[in-house]
Amino acid sequence: MRNLTFILTILAFVTISCEEDTLSGITDSTSREEDNNFLESLSEEISDMAEEFECVEASEWQFTAIGTKACGGPTGFIAYSTQIDAVVFLEKVNLFTEQQDIFNKKWKVFSDCTVPPQPEGIICVDGKPEFYY
Repeated sequence: MRNLTFILTILAFVTISCEEDTLSGITDSTSREEDNNFLESLSEEISDMAEEFECVEASEWQFTAIGTKACGGPTGFIAYSTQIDAVVFLEKVNLFTEQQDIFNKKWKVFSDCTVPPQPEGIICVDGKPEFYY
């Protein structure tokens, strides 16, 4: 019985350790596939948060830059409702941007150096936020 408890304790520790590693982001020891998966997962979390509310009143929406191109500047912009926890949302966006920068440097990514235009504002179309320029 003691051996079984010991084995279960070790398995639980290993499982928790592995889960923590996947949450730590891009490191020197992670593979390109793991790094891609991490960025995709974080991007999905951000998108889910941003799409949580229907766009009815454009004045209740803001936007922020997201991501980083290899030669600098954001990869784009994302709209979000002021009804969400903006602090948590912007922290995730900043984490994504930082991790994408690390990814670009680690894997020697190159990109075009075009800068996406910054939106002037947001309008609501069929319940979704859309940028206008």
